[in-house]
Formats: sequence, C-alpha cells, structure tokens
Amino acid sequence: EAGATFVLLSFIDAPRPIVGETITGFTVANLDEVMEAVVAHGGRISDPIRSIPEMGIRVGFARDPEDHLIEIVQMVTHA
Repeated sequence: EAGATFVLLSFIDAPRPIVGETITGFTVANLDEVMEAVVAHGGRISDPIRSIPEMGIRVGFARDPEDHLIEIVQMVTHA
C-alpha cells in the first residue's frame, strides 16, 4: 500500500510569510499521525485537532518552520 509523503521545508535567511497569505490544505488518512509528524519535523500546532461531525471531518491547523498556515483534514467515515 502506497502512502503519502509530507515534507516541511525551512529556507534559512528567507523573509517570513505575509500575514493573511493563502492557507495550504491537505486531506490525510490519519490526522493524529500527521500532526505528530509536523511537530517532529520543526513545525508547530496552531489549532489543535477538533471534530466537526456535521461536516464529517476532523481538522487541525499547523504552521511549517517558515510560519505558513496549513489546514489538515481527515474525512470521518460513518458506519
């Protein structure tokens, strides 16, 4: 089974992003694992994971080492 790769880059001596820039978003199979990987690779959690059952998702927000905002979504399957 093939998996996705999530890469956080840090550009030394580059200016920080402009406030209000575009948010990058990803849909992932396991939100908890991805959020742990963000922190392990130099990013940080900006908003913890929360469930939004009426939309069938779990969502968290993180920032990469350059402070870009990333929305990470896991679709929730209802049995």
